[in-house]
Amino acid sequence: RIAMGTIGWVALVVVGAVVVWQMLGGRIDDKRAAEIKTLLGNGAVLLDVRTRPEFDGGHIEGAKNIPLNELRVRLGELERPRPIVVYCRSGSRSRAAMSILRQAGFESVADLGSYRNWGAVQSAIAPQPHPG
Repeated sequence: RIAMGTIGWVALVVVGAVVVWQMLGGRIDDKRAAEIKTLLGNGAVLLDVRTRPEFDGGHIEGAKNIPLNELRVRLGELERPRPIVVYCRSGSRSRAAMSILRQAGFESVADLGSYRNWGAVQSAIAPQPHPG
């Protein structure tokens, strides 16, 4: 019989939660979907950080492809003042890309996560400006 301590059980639960989250594509909530829709409506770059073969197999229309493993050396292809929305297959590479972009001085970066979240963005109701 194998005894599993508290730390082992906690680790198992955390790993399980991450696996389920990735299987679900890291779903985004309505508020984040609306924020991303607004960014894109205001001219944000939609950046696909999947590999070239993944991109060629299908991508969101208008997306620019810079694979994650090439991002650091291709940062010059992105305009710094322009917001960037990153995505990938599951959300892991897009989170890493967001970190790289922020470290490189890109201030407005949002993570769509999985490309499967695109439908939520398309159907989101963009926030309305407050009358002022």
